[in-house]
Amino acid sequence: MMLPETVRLLSTLAVAAFVSLATASAQDNAVYWIGADGDAEFNNAIYAYDLDAGVVDTLVQARSLGPDEFRAFVSFDVDVPNDRVYWTETGGTRDDGVIVIGAVGSSALDGSDVQTLYEGVVCGVGTTTDIEVAGDSLYWGMDSACPDAALTRAGAGGPSETDPQPRLAVLSGYFVIQSLEVDPQRETVYWANYDIDFRNPAGLYSAPLRDTSSDQLLVRAPVLDFAIDHASSEVYWTPFQGNVIRRANLDGSGATDVVVSDETVRYLALDRDGGKVYWTETEAGRIRRANLDGTDVEDVLVGLSNPMRIRLGFGGGFVSSEGDGPSSDRETLRAVYPNPFRDETTVAFDLDAPSAVRLEVFDVLGRRVDVMDVGSLPAGPQSILWRPGRIAPGAYHVVLTVGGEPESTRVTVWD
Repeated sequence: MMLPETVRLLSTLAVAAFVSLATASAQDNAVYWIGADGDAEFNNAIYAYDLDAGVVDTLVQARSLGPDEFRAFVSFDVDVPNDRVYWTETGGTRDDGVIVIGAVGSSALDGSDVQTLYEGVVCGVGTTTDIEVAGDSLYWGMDSACPDAALTRAGAGGPSETDPQPRLAVLSGYFVIQSLEVDPQRETVYWANYDIDFRNPAGLYSAPLRDTSSDQLLVRAPVLDFAIDHASSEVYWTPFQGNVIRRANLDGSGATDVVVSDETVRYLALDRDGGKVYWTETEAGRIRRANLDGTDVEDVLVGLSNPMRIRLGFGGGFVSSEGDGPSSDRETLRAVYPNPFRDETTVAFDLDAPSAVRLEVFDVLGRRVDVMDVGSLPAGPQSILWRPGRIAPGAYHVVLTVGGEPESTRVTVWD
């Protein structure tokens, strides 16, 4: 039986490292996915397909717990800059009869250096789980019944003196996290909830990483998997048991089908730089792609065994595109959270020395809609609370000027 599917604190150097390392990596143009090896009845392998070389490699295979029982992969994520892949594994029964719960593992992108980072932390056999790597942290989501919380954070390198064990995040209620996305640039976590008991509505939620209990329902729909394009403030998702990929604005408006397939669509990933969406069709055994508007649908790979969750080693991720992040090398502007927002948002920044600070907000046509002359502030971490008032919903550019040097980032105001 198949198992159920289960902060921007990047510095200029980190962004530069991402670009240079991704360009140099042998896997930077690879598609990764979880699937089954041959006739296996569970997802026991993580694969990579090099789009340039046209070669499929098996990176990692599930570990044996006994003569007839293996762990199975549930979810995974790739960290191209640091040459790592991370995954969650189901539990099972060992040779000695001991029942173990799931684990978080990692390896290099070539499949070497396999490590178990955290044992006994992913609840249950075949649990609904997703994992996301963001900077030096791992986040994974589960069912709220798996103990204490549905969202957990831990160090990406495993336990350390400063980060000895996974930490549970407090959510506002009962969630079953089907898929997860962490945006360190905006210090925001997004998750798809699908609780069959409907203790919280099915749909896409977001919350600030600093206050995960302050969640907002963005899109009300039965979401299996999703990916966010922050440049356009849009989300793409696959519904449960559907043959479509849907798209909407991050406030839930404008929902439409962008891809309609003749087979069930399961999981997806965005190539934000290339303007493509990739997805798996598990029952059909194929990976496909199309333009973000749904045109030019084509097969990437066919004849696969149970392809499920998919990741890309390219496509931009959360590294800002031009005009989307700070415009200065000083990196004074640290984060704007929450984003998107309705009533108010916090602009967080760091001052190396006492400085005069000015905050301006411009619409997409370059018209200034608000200005705050904050005056001189002392050195250290600072923040400004901005309330948009009666301005129209949409995208805006927040410009923070410190000592005469401006930096900007884009925000979205909801209706």
